[in-house]
Amino acid sequence: MTKELTICYYQSRENTPYYAIQARRRVNISHAGKVRLYGGKNLRKTVLILIILLILAALAVIIATAILPNLTGNGVKPVVTIEIGGEVPPAETFLQKPGETAEYETDITGLDLSRIGDIPLTIIYKGDPVDVTLRVADTTKPEATIREQYIIIGETLAAEAFVIEIIDATEVTVTYKRAPDFTRPGAQNVTIILEDQGGNKTEKSAQLLIYGITPMLQAEAGTIEIFPQHFLIEPSGIDLRPIPIDVSFERGVTQSQLASPGEYDVTIRANGLQFNSVVKVADTAPPVAMAVDRSLWLGKTAEPSYFITNAYDASEYSVRFKTDPDFTNPGTQVITVILEDIWGNAAEVTSSLVIMEDDLPPVINGVVNQTIFIGDTISYRNGVTAVDNVDGEVEYTIDSSAVNPRRVGTYNVTYSASDSSGNTATRTVTLSVVELTYDMVYALADEVLASIIRPDMDPVEKVRRIQRWVNSSITYAGYRDRETLRAAYAGLRSRHGNCFTYYAVSEVLLTRAGIDNMRITRVGGRTNHFWNLVNVGTGWYHYDATPIMSTLNLYMFTSVDAVAYTRRITANTIYTNYYVYDRSLYPPIVGDDELYGDESEDLVDDDIDDGSITYFPGN
Repeated sequence: MTKELTICYYQSRENTPYYAIQARRRVNISHAGKVRLYGGKNLRKTVLILIILLILAALAVIIATAILPNLTGNGVKPVVTIEIGGEVPPAETFLQKPGETAEYETDITGLDLSRIGDIPLTIIYKGDPVDVTLRVADTTKPEATIREQYIIIGETLAAEAFVIEIIDATEVTVTYKRAPDFTRPGAQNVTIILEDQGGNKTEKSAQLLIYGITPMLQAEAGTIEIFPQHFLIEPSGIDLRPIPIDVSFERGVTQSQLASPGEYDVTIRANGLQFNSVVKVADTAPPVAMAVDRSLWLGKTAEPSYFITNAYDASEYSVRFKTDPDFTNPGTQVITVILEDIWGNAAEVTSSLVIMEDDLPPVINGVVNQTIFIGDTISYRNGVTAVDNVDGEVEYTIDSSAVNPRRVGTYNVTYSASDSSGNTATRTVTLSVVELTYDMVYALADEVLASIIRPDMDPVEKVRRIQRWVNSSITYAGYRDRETLRAAYAGLRSRHGNCFTYYAVSEVLLTRAGIDNMRITRVGGRTNHFWNLVNVGTGWYHYDATPIMSTLNLYMFTSVDAVAYTRRITANTIYTNYYVYDRSLYPPIVGDDELYGDESEDLVDDDIDDGSITYFPGN
């Protein structure tokens, strides 16, 4: 390929030669890349010299620009540069030659060296004033302490938020080299640029951690509580505690919701921003239970729940056997119970079952030999039970066909009981039928009297002691015998009975103590009542050992007291005619004259103090 480059030589009208390079269409370039210059050897030499001169001239300009401003013919540097924030240098700093002296003519007190710029000064050098310039420059890059930042998605941060402390003599601006993506949760490396007024720049690296909010949080049914922090999506690899995000519920979930599978809307506020999310409660966990090894008697059965304990699930669940046990054969077998909730979560619990044979009969308890009196009612079942080691309490039968309660003699009574396994137990006891005699009753009465009275006591004290013992020693119960000797015997032996028993025991004790007494009976009332009359030589008095709440001296009280009590109790209870009786059947009683006078039927007048008597139920 050929091109043409021509360097032409011209001569001006003033005979001064100059050169010009003119491009033409025709240039000869060899394949070696050489350019042919037309004009001869002198012309080529002249061009080379010209190029060298141009290069030297450029270097001279550069040197002059850099050095000559600090050089003067008088040996003084016109400009001295110091770092901003420094101190005013000695005046000798402006001198070219070391060892020479100078001083400031300008008052340098209070010079502001904290701002970039030129400060005109005058120094005295060799007796002459010389104007110089102190140039305040900033050539030091700013420094700063950087920290991490934690925000919630949707927040933004200025670059200054990453800087804790800046060290620089001038004001520093802080910017991002490239703005972070505040819409992307996770960890981001951020480059912070610090630039001071001198144009010095420093780049610092920091980390921005952006937390997100999960749109859906899954919770297991039965969870006790969910906290708002559970909704935070932490940047990968970050596990800060405490979490540096201020997060709370505006609307959370309740315990009842956490117990029931479903989806529940929640509202969360994080660093002042509001987010909506959903809690999805699901039951994915199977029921749990502890296995219990069991033993059963042959022929007994059990439900699946018998083989587990402490079963729990957040939802309803059912329990069934994986394979039905065999309750009909003795031995040991493995029992597998399946627990399955309504969501299909199932668990198996394995235990063991031992089937045992029962060869023990029931045990009959409470059967004893008895003695009764002719005509007594016999209680065969009182206190008797039959208990089996497998069946618990079982029924029993009584064979008393040989007993004749109206004939003196000793008879056998047989008790029998069987369990579900066919084991049978029998027990035979004797029932003795005897005739009750006064000597038998008096023997019991004398034993009581020996413990409560003495021969030297006056009759009134004896009556009082007897009434107190009967009243406190016998428990009121529904005993129905109306024969005095039998009732007295029963009361002295068993220590329980009704008002007839209290009367009968009192009659026997009073008689054996030598106190005249007789029975007195209520007429016209809703129920019967029996009490005694006693005479210690001062007339007949009422005596009642049946428990009632009263301030009366119940061991000896008058007809006036009896009428007053009857009025009182009739007005306040269902009882009527409490101490009402047929006067014609009994001797005069102390107080009759006051009440009735000469056979008068008028009852006690209004001045009788009947307010001192209160009723005790059960009489």
